[in-house]
Amino acid sequence: MPRTSTRQAMTGLLLLLVATAVGMLGLANTLLVSILSRVRELGVLRTIGAVRRQVRRLVLVESLTLAGVALVLAVPLSWELTQGIVRGQRAALGFSITFHYPWSALFPVGLGALVLAALVSVRPARRAARIPVVEALRFD
Repeated sequence: MPRTSTRQAMTGLLLLLVATAVGMLGLANTLLVSILSRVRELGVLRTIGAVRRQVRRLVLVESLTLAGVALVLAVPLSWELTQGIVRGQRAALGFSITFHYPWSALFPVGLGALVLAALVSVRPARRAARIPVVEALRFD
């Protein structure tokens, strides 16, 4: 019997890692597109005196904000969705399953997501900081 619970735990961990990888790729893509669409704005910031470190910090804060908002929205929505699934299967199939929301994992997973968001923001932040000011302000 312990073998099954170990297998279930490993499956859950694997699903969590896949979901994390997909989420971080989405975050990196969102940041990169945001930077590419705001080249002129970043050029103006650099022109009025922002140094590269401040531009990198701007991207880091944007990344952490996106991850934080995602966590704040995902936790109650996932809890409600899970409760709806459990209630729906109880009504449709006539039996119930027990489900315990992993509240104890919330803090470590949230902290890990914020750390990963900071790591994912490094490359887009470097790109934003290295945008040539003259090219950024040039009219198209």
